[in-house]
This record gives sequence, C-alpha cells and structure tokens, in this order.
Amino acid sequence: MLRGRKSLLVSKMSFRCNWVLRIGAVGKLITDGAFNRDALVRVFWYTDDEVTFIYLNSNTLLVKFGSKKDKNKIMDLEPCSFDKMLFVLKDYEPSFSPRDCDFSLVPFWIRFYNVPLGWMNRLAALMLGGAVGEVMAIDWRDREGGWGEYIRVRVLLDITKGGQNGYSDGAS
Repeated sequence: MLRGRKSLLVSKMSFRCNWVLRIGAVGKLITDGAFNRDALVRVFWYTDDEVTFIYLNSNTLLVKFGSKKDKNKIMDLEPCSFDKMLFVLKDYEPSFSPRDCDFSLVPFWIRFYNVPLGWMNRLAALMLGGAVGEVMAIDWRDREGGWGEYIRVRVLLDITKGGQNGYSDGAS
C-alpha cells in the first residue's frame, strides 16, 4: 500500500513542477538594499490572467503566470525597472537554485540611430548589436524591411561589466 502512496506523491509533484516548466519564471530584483515587496508584485503585471509570486529569498521570487501567452508577453518586455532598480526574469529550469542562479546576462532592446540608409539591413543590425553583446533578435516592425529612423536589436548584455564594452545608459 505504501508503494501506491509514493506513486501518487510523485504524480502530484510532477504535476506541480509541470506548471513551472510551462508558465513559470524566476525573477530577481538587482539590489542589496531594502524595497517594498508588496509594491513589486503589484507594479509590472499587466496580464490577462492572475500572476502568483513565491519569494525564495529576500530579492528572488518564483513567478507563476496564468497562461503561456502572459508569460511570453512579460518575458519579451523584460528587463523592467522598479524604483530605479533592475528586475530580471529568467525561464524556470529544473536545476534552478536561488543561490546559484546567474542573473548577470540580461536581454535589452537597443536602438541604433543615425544609421546610413544603405546600412538599414540585417547584416548591419547583426554587426552593430554584436559590437555590444550577443544578438538575440532584430525588430523590423512597421519599417518596411528596415528603412526607418533606427535599427532596433535585442542584445544579451552582462550587467556586471557596466560600460566597459563601450555602451552606457547615458547617465555617466
């Protein structure tokens, strides 16, 4: 009889872990200081379905989205700023450990202005974005194949390096 109970327990655990794999993420507020936890969970979440939060430690939390659509929408918008602090989301991975998870690589959308019209193409976007970090995506929306005011590229940046690679937030 004990064998059947273990099987049921494993099935329940598998079901619980399954939602995390599909619609879960892990978030971290990049700060050593104090912040308003209640405000953090109220601010970002413009979703169709409910979002549930479980704090794993002082500034890391597990985020359960109500749907895959909501998760994708929020993940595409990240990183977010909360009270002038960076909030980073990562896809949930089964091997995740709150202490060991690396939140140093963060995707940012970057706009490159004053690009010559002849360079408004995929190769130039890859070269410009690649000079800053690892190119993840190029956004050509509403610009008829790239002709426009700027080239928008999603780039993976190491936030521990600051402006060492020649990029800056303009504040320095």
